[in-house]
Amino acid sequence: IMTAFSLSGLLVFFISLFFGIFVYFKKKNWTNFFWLLFSVSLATWGLGAWKIGSIPYGEKKLAFFWWHITEIGVITMPIFFLHFVHLWLGIKKKWPLFLAYAYGVFFLTLDFLGMARGLQESLFFFPDLVWRFNSFYYKTGLRSIPFDIYLILWWVIFSYSFYEAWRCYKKSSGIKKLQ
Repeated sequence: IMTAFSLSGLLVFFISLFFGIFVYFKKKNWTNFFWLLFSVSLATWGLGAWKIGSIPYGEKKLAFFWWHITEIGVITMPIFFLHFVHLWLGIKKKWPLFLAYAYGVFFLTLDFLGMARGLQESLFFFPDLVWRFNSFYYKTGLRSIPFDIYLILWWVIFSYSFYEAWRCYKKSSGIKKLQ
């Protein structure tokens, strides 16, 4: 079954993985390694979306499993992007990285504990799945306080990363500004 949702996930998976691998093997260094990790996070999210969109009705337990896998990619995206930005721009501040990795460890632990509890629930994501658009299981239900914190921190980490890139852009010239 190939739905629009699963097709978009498959495209994200292959394109992200291709560009991550391409950049890393073009020039192997720590900056490109963290770009590869960011790309793998995106690819994990895409893989999960592809699988979620391919699950037939009635396979709710399998859908929970793939939503948990998808969340691994979503949780790690801002962390690896922040680390990439720090290396790329030569930012020496360590505390933003420390806080981002602490966020990741905490929420990945919650995700893995949810998986360990039989995949039928989540400790902080949405508590149920419903069949939507006659094509895939979608997370629904009441959000939790940990989920709200997770979502806010996800946006803060990404926003801070883009802020640092914009700040560097405004001060740069030549090839660095073009990059």
